[in-house]
Amino acid sequence: MNSKTAAKIRDAAPFLLWFRDHMSPPMQQRIRPHLDQPHQLALKVLECCQSAETLTVSEIAQRTGLSPSTARQTLNALREGGMIVSTMGVKRWQVVEAPVEEAVAVAPVS
Repeated sequence: MNSKTAAKIRDAAPFLLWFRDHMSPPMQQRIRPHLDQPHQLALKVLECCQSAETLTVSEIAQRTGLSPSTARQTLNALREGGMIVSTMGVKRWQVVEAPVEEAVAVAPVS
């Protein structure tokens, strides 16, 4: 992933959270193909991380069909964008819900 792609994901983090949490799934499916590729990539990773289960970067990569490097860079870009992503101990990731007024977070959890 190049720095321009990472910056697009980072800068769009609040929008991506809003999109994921406030649009109905049918509407998301209609709009999603029209989003930039970096935003589609980030949403794919976010969806994978939104379950109660924490995941390693390798598990996220496997579930999304991304390389581990791309999955890690996407998670880092989301975190830099203010998404609360928790990583605890053994580098496990999970989206941590935050009030709409706040940025979203994705973090590794142990």
